[in-house]
Amino acid sequence: RWIAASTGGGVTGLAQGSNIVFSNGALDPWSSGGVMVNLSSSVTAVVIARGGHHTDLFFSDPADPPSVVAARRTELELVRGWIGEWRRDQARLGMPPAAAHPWSSSDAGGTRAEAR
Repeated sequence: RWIAASTGGGVTGLAQGSNIVFSNGALDPWSSGGVMVNLSSSVTAVVIARGGHHTDLFFSDPADPPSVVAARRTELELVRGWIGEWRRDQARLGMPPAAAHPWSSSDAGGTRAEAR
């Protein structure tokens, strides 16, 4: 019951959200309680085949498995897309553009650590 209470109705409540990434490492014992499938077009699940708990949130390393590298790239693309959508909405409403963040460039190849 606590899941439903804390998420606004469990999976149904989560699906009504937006701009959420649930990442789960398949090697993480907690993943059995995680969201493993997309719940909507903007409530997305990223399952990392050779990932553990929070593997995608650690600094990148040349020894990272391809599944971890792909998960980070997917997460970055999703967040960049949401930011771009927000900026388009702001422009459509006639709002002044927000100051650009140094990492907001659409041509960046990944996180700072991956760009080494």
